[in-house]
Amino acid sequence: ELYSQHANVQFILLNRPFLETMSSHANDWGEEVVGRSNMIRGFMLILKRFLEYLRQEEEHNNSSGGMRGSRKKKTMATIVCADKIMSKNYESMYEATMARQHILDYLAEFLGWPSSRCPECYNTWKESKKDPVKVLGEKNLGLMLNDMKELEGMWPPLEAIGSGLPEQQCSL
Repeated sequence: ELYSQHANVQFILLNRPFLETMSSHANDWGEEVVGRSNMIRGFMLILKRFLEYLRQEEEHNNSSGGMRGSRKKKTMATIVCADKIMSKNYESMYEATMARQHILDYLAEFLGWPSSRCPECYNTWKESKKDPVKVLGEKNLGLMLNDMKELEGMWPPLEAIGSGLPEQQCSL
């Protein structure tokens, strides 16, 4: 509210699948799988609480007219699922391109941009070629799958950010 006269602050959460996140820097953390998993899951919990707080503030401000009688504001946070923009998750590059454009259309609307045209937006996008199963190994994979079970129903925080688009249905 303090900066609302000068800036419009909004958050876009880029959600990456848990196993890919855990395997992305596996060489950096060596055998500390449990510690890294706990750290990432803790961060996810903090982020979820922050997003829930934002949603509660939005609802309060919208129902009370906001501080200083401001007009109804846009949603402050949304999600983009990294797995929904990865071409490896589609049958063809055309399907991936259409999904990516759909996400750009949504983000343009969310941010109030006049256009969602961005022909070069994904030109430098690099998809991980790592196989999380191979990188983590069977023992660590079992630990990660158990950790993922603890996140079910908690992540992604759809009650805090909404779940409008098929591209916002993130996998854990």
